[in-house]
Amino acid sequence: LSALACAALFAAAGIGSLILLAGGSSAVEENVSARIAYIDAHLDAWRIGWLLWAAAGLAVLVFYVRVAADDIAGRTAVALATAGFAVRLVADSGMALLLPQEAAMQVAIERWALAAVGFVGHGIETLAGILIVWGAWSSGRLPRWLVMTSLPLWLTGGVLCGAVVAGSAAGVLAATVGLVISATAWYAMVGVTAWKAN
Repeated sequence: LSALACAALFAAAGIGSLILLAGGSSAVEENVSARIAYIDAHLDAWRIGWLLWAAAGLAVLVFYVRVAADDIAGRTAVALATAGFAVRLVADSGMALLLPQEAAMQVAIERWALAAVGFVGHGIETLAGILIVWGAWSSGRLPRWLVMTSLPLWLTGGVLCGAVVAGSAAGVLAATVGLVISATAWYAMVGVTAWKAN
C-alpha cells in the first residue's frame, strides 16, 4: 500500500504541477512579473500544488521505512531520507507560503527553494533510495527485476541535481517530468507485485 500511495501521489503531484504550478514556475515562465501575477491570482491552487509534492515526499519516506533493511546501513539510509524529506518540506513550504513577493525577493526565494528541493533534498533522497533498494534486494525482499527497473528513477534524480547545479531551467523541467513518470511507474510496479505476492 505504501508503494501504491507513492505512485498515486507522484502522479497527482505531476498533474498538479502541470495544472496548478506551471504558470508560476521559473522552469516554464521566464518573466518574473508574470510568475508573481499568476501566483497572486491562483494562490490556493499554488498552495495545493506544493502540498501535493510534500505529500508525495512523505509517502516516499514511509515506503523507505517499510522496505529498509533493519541494520546499520538501512537505518543510515532512512536517516538520510528523513533529512532529505525535511529539507524538501521546508523548501516546499517556503514556495507555498512565502510567495508572491516583490521581484527581487521572489527570485531569491525561488533560487533557494530550487537548490533545496532539487539539489539537496532530491540528491539525499536519491542516494538513500539507492541504498535502501540495494539493501532490500540483498536481503531478498525485492526481486532483481524491480531493482533493475528502479534505475530510471535514480538516474532522473541525479539529472535533476545536475540541472539545478547547471542552472538549466529546461533541464530541471525535463528531469522533473522524467522523475514523475519513472517514480509513478516504478512504485506502481512494486505495489502491484507486493499485492499479488500477498
